[in-house]
Amino acid sequence: MTVFVETNKKLHLCEDGIIFCPIHPQSESMSNYPITSIRNYYAIEYSHMMRYVKDGIGKGDVVYSDIGDNEKIVWGCCHNAYNVSYKLDWIESALKGMRKMRLHDKGTIYFPGLGYYLEDGIDQEDVLKLVHDYLGDGRYSVRFLSHY
Repeated sequence: MTVFVETNKKLHLCEDGIIFCPIHPQSESMSNYPITSIRNYYAIEYSHMMRYVKDGIGKGDVVYSDIGDNEKIVWGCCHNAYNVSYKLDWIESALKGMRKMRLHDKGTIYFPGLGYYLEDGIDQEDVLKLVHDYLGDGRYSVRFLSHY
């Protein structure tokens, strides 16, 4: 399908699909991370992901939370600490993992437009290109939320 760019939708308000949420591997500093609204809206999925973080995750690892009737969340390890810029090669590794799992054949994916904020430390267009390259061939579309 196609990768659509949306500018007026917030990640935590997406439903009936799969939300991608960037994370880092340090469980001790997760108190206000990842995206606060995702953590608050999806507490069960957050708890599921934290078990994997505590066991140890790293560059580009993905955790897929598909718990009953709840929202499906893909947690992707996209940098090594909460106060460090995203790493494009880590994002690419996460996208490779998502492609290998063929998540884009299971539902619409809502992907945050990493690179929108200056502190993201990467270029949003580079992220969009990677999303297109790895997830553009699925049964379902990808919604790239430029102002996540």
